Formats: sequence, structure tokens, C-alpha cells
Amino acid sequence: SLMRALTIITTAQFVDEELYRKISSINLNYGKNISLDITNIKFPVLFGLNNEVKKTVYLSKVLKELKDKKIKNYLQYLDLRFDNLVYLGFDNDSLAKKERT
Repeated sequence: SLMRALTIITTAQFVDEELYRKISSINLNYGKNISLDITNIKFPVLFGLNNEVKKTVYLSKVLKELKDKKIKNYLQYLDLRFDNLVYLGFDNDSLAKKERT
């Protein structure tokens, strides 16, 4: 599990220096599913296991796309656990409140 975390950190350092600096924690979850906390976002990143390099590249691209978008304020999580897929988990209560205003 430690090697997986090091792979994520190293990949982020090479691919996206900003992402590398903003990874605040990597939770190895006792070898089950890795999750990350990033300083400038309010939601966790569910990373899963395997394909750490590919997922780190995806994460970099998604975060760059979300950077100045208001939609990130309504996310509960970003899920990279599945191959070739990125799931955005929305906070439905916040979205419902936004629609009423």
C-alpha cells in the first residue's frame, strides 16, 4: 500500500506540480481503498486500488477542468475507483436548495 501512495505522489509531481503540492493526505484504509484529501477542495477523492499512474493523470485533468467552476461546490466526492471512469458524487440537498433560490 505504501508503494501505491508513493506512486501517486511521484506521478503528481511529474504530471501536475500544483496537484502534488495540494495533496494533503493519502489514506491507505488498511489496504482496501485509497482515498485522498486535497487542500483546495472540500470533498474526498476515492482512488481505489490499481492503475495509480493513470488515475493520478485523470485526477489532474478533472481538477483542472473543475478549477473555476461553481459545480465543484456541490460535489460530495470524486470517485476514480473504476477503470476508465470518473464519477462525480453530488450533494443533492445543496442542489435542491440552489434550484429553489
